[in-house]
Amino acid sequence: MKIITISQTETRAMAVVTTVFIMLFLSACNGDLMAKRNTIEYGPNERNLPQEIDQINQRMVKMEQLIIEADKALANKDFDRAETRYKAILELDSHHLRAKEGLRRVSSQRQHQVWLAEAKPLIGRSEQDQEHAKMLLTKILIEDPYNKEATLLYRSILASEEVERIESLKVHLQYDAPVSLEFRETDLKVIIEALAKSTGVNFTLDSDVQSNLRVSIFVKNVSLEDALDMLVQSNSLRKKVLTSDSVLIYPDKSTKVRQYQDLIIRSFYLEYANPETMSDLLRSMLGIKQVEIDDRLPTIMIKDVPEVMPLVAKLIASQDIPEPEVMLEMDIIEISRTINQDTGFRWPSQLSVLSGVGGLTLEALRNLNSSTIGVTPNPAILFNGTDFQINM
Repeated sequence: MKIITISQTETRAMAVVTTVFIMLFLSACNGDLMAKRNTIEYGPNERNLPQEIDQINQRMVKMEQLIIEADKALANKDFDRAETRYKAILELDSHHLRAKEGLRRVSSQRQHQVWLAEAKPLIGRSEQDQEHAKMLLTKILIEDPYNKEATLLYRSILASEEVERIESLKVHLQYDAPVSLEFRETDLKVIIEALAKSTGVNFTLDSDVQSNLRVSIFVKNVSLEDALDMLVQSNSLRKKVLTSDSVLIYPDKSTKVRQYQDLIIRSFYLEYANPETMSDLLRSMLGIKQVEIDDRLPTIMIKDVPEVMPLVAKLIASQDIPEPEVMLEMDIIEISRTINQDTGFRWPSQLSVLSGVGGLTLEALRNLNSSTIGVTPNPAILFNGTDFQINM
């Protein structure tokens, strides 16, 4: 093995050359960086990323402010102002989805106001007019289920229809002549017998009505039904008109009420509430016993007296609401920057033995000197490097 020795003179020469290269490298790098900084700030052919990002941020802040103003105007039914703000956002960003949706909502709510104005005068008029009002309100609620004004009007129509339907189920006495009753501490059976003889109406007393019940009543020139209502209500009783000339009187007890009153069946479609939970709530709150559920639809079916159904409808409406949701909106800007710089001093990265023709031999290794050792790549100083950005 041959040890290669380098003279002191050669060592000093290499040190001097290295120092010169380093000084030239630092000078070139500094000048190149200064030139590039000026190019980024002022050069017409280079992209100024800080300035572009600042412009994007300013545009986003402006759009966010416009969105807040537009949404507030839309909530206050100021459609012209909302439309102006949404259009200003689209001028800054033609693909802004929230602004496009805002313009759609402006157009939709304007139409809803027209339908509401058309429906209000129709409520409470003829059956045909009220059906037309229901149709208009239904169209509004299909597009905007949270429209409070349309919801209140629609519920008022349903409530009035329910009252009319319940009233239509009732049977009324045909006896329309006024009656007068003046009795003090008299047996109920005596009063009922007197009414039956004078009006020709048939009366039936439930077996649980007290036989010794004594009542006092003083009325003049009232209808027979009103007189009977005052008589039974003041003595913890109830009446049921069976036919136009037949009346049943029974105690005002829950068991008797459910036994004698006409029961109806109604089905309620549930959109959000759980049928099992709603069934338990109706049983505990309203004391309804006959409740059936169908999980397939889901639907809840109730059999009870007509007077209970409006309460059932109100209770279901208060519970059949969607779960509250939180909507998050975010804007994502993806910036990918790649810089390729090739500036300054390029150092050798490999030493090699120059063997000439015929390949490397042991004899050649014994005679190694500075003229037979090569370096690659050749040392160089670069003054014209490159700097570029992609995927911005």
